[in-house]
Amino acid sequence: MKTPEIIARYLKNLGHPQLFGSRAMSTREVIRGFDPSLQIGTQISATTDWDFSQQHSELLHSYLIDSGFTSYSKEELGAYADDLTAGVYIKEYHPPFDWKHLTIYSSDEVVTVNIVLHTDEALFRRVWSSITPEFYYKHLWKRSPRYERLDSSETKERIREIINQLYRTANV
Repeated sequence: MKTPEIIARYLKNLGHPQLFGSRAMSTREVIRGFDPSLQIGTQISATTDWDFSQQHSELLHSYLIDSGFTSYSKEELGAYADDLTAGVYIKEYHPPFDWKHLTIYSSDEVVTVNIVLHTDEALFRRVWSSITPEFYYKHLWKRSPRYERLDSSETKERIREIINQLYRTANV
């Protein structure tokens, strides 16, 4: 999966951010008959958000703010923040405006980048790499069929608790 050039420019200044979330999970191999490209990948479009993770530092925080990302602290994220999240930085990339043709773009053409800075990126990456696509689909994906009847905040709380348990287990 090729990262769009406009996003790649910012990423090279972040060190080695890791793609995670549904985009990353959809590219994993079939395990025990579960095909993530079919179960998850079919719901990803050109404008599905890009989630990246990196170790938190004040330097990265400042860089992201200076680069136009909106910052959300752990407190502001509420139920969405797990034990390792230090902050989330979000930026939308709109298609270039064409003055010649006065093209109006819809919100379907906006690409969103989420950078999650973690207090322990090594632990996050260890846990993330151990999650199977089927486990992700059933327990960690916001679009999982198991969460379709829940409101957004309850879904986030349940996912956060599962992720935190994975961190605690991996950290033993």
